[in-house]
Amino acid sequence: MSKLVMLAFKGEEGIKNTYTCKVKYKDFVNYFQVADTNIAEIKKMQRDTTAAGYKSIAKYLTNRSNTFFPQVIIITNGLKVISKIGSNIYKVALEKNSSLHIIDGQGRRLGIEAALSFLPQLAERHIDLKIIVSDKAVLEDDSAKIKQCFTDLHRSVVKPNASTRIFFDNETPIHQFATFCCSQVRVIGQPLHAIFSLLGDSKPYKLDMLLKMIKILLANYPGSIASCLAQPTIKEEVQADLSALFSGLSTNQAFQVLLTDDWRKEKESIARTALFLEALALLANDIKNSPALRSIKDINFAGVDFNRENKCWLNVCIVDILPHLRPSALRRGIPVS
Repeated sequence: MSKLVMLAFKGEEGIKNTYTCKVKYKDFVNYFQVADTNIAEIKKMQRDTTAAGYKSIAKYLTNRSNTFFPQVIIITNGLKVISKIGSNIYKVALEKNSSLHIIDGQGRRLGIEAALSFLPQLAERHIDLKIIVSDKAVLEDDSAKIKQCFTDLHRSVVKPNASTRIFFDNETPIHQFATFCCSQVRVIGQPLHAIFSLLGDSKPYKLDMLLKMIKILLANYPGSIASCLAQPTIKEEVQADLSALFSGLSTNQAFQVLLTDDWRKEKESIARTALFLEALALLANDIKNSPALRSIKDINFAGVDFNRENKCWLNVCIVDILPHLRPSALRRGIPVS
């Protein structure tokens, strides 16, 4: 087809007329091209796409069936109104090779094209477009508007933190398992989410820290993470390890403060760091793999001084904004009976 015909809702915003419509993936790929990455930097109207970015989108589309995308934003001077269908509803057409610019959505455009090469049946799916109409005969003459739209679009974007992405993700098995452990594993009668924040930093630890611990504990088993999590026995053992570690820690008076509202006062404790938790998981693996050590429950946490000034941590703990704690330090500093 020489032109793409669409039904669109017309509206007026601060930048004047815009049209909202849906197009099939195949038409999105055929009619909407990304900006040339070889043009001089001074002439560019937004950032270049990255291979890693669009490949992750292609992977998302090919590995999942329940996918969706936010609206793609286009500016063009080639949109023609064919007729008015109803109140604010129009039949519009875009000539092939029209002068246009994808303000937001270049990665989606390339990712969809890559996905179609693997799964051509995706071609009939749809994506939403918002089309901004430029009144410039040469689209490059509207570069100030294009660059400002890109800036405004990303000015206040706040990406969810790592813990939030884990908590809200229902598709990745290890993310589901980490969230599950937060509610099922208990410390002094409380679930782990009493000390692990699921969304922010309202607790001593964050959910992404627990995820790293779980990955380390799973490394003790043969096979991939996915294959391990497919085995209920392994999941139960990891939960038991977490329970034993945090139950043991709860016998330490300084750690007990982390279970109260005064946890922020423990600024000098290495037990508040992510690297401490990772080292703790490595210690658990060592104990399980050593014939000389009997059980994680045999770790004597009660009398350990977790203060950064403790000489046990000298030369193995760099006190800066965050101490870089080696697992060997934890093994040396915590006695096992």
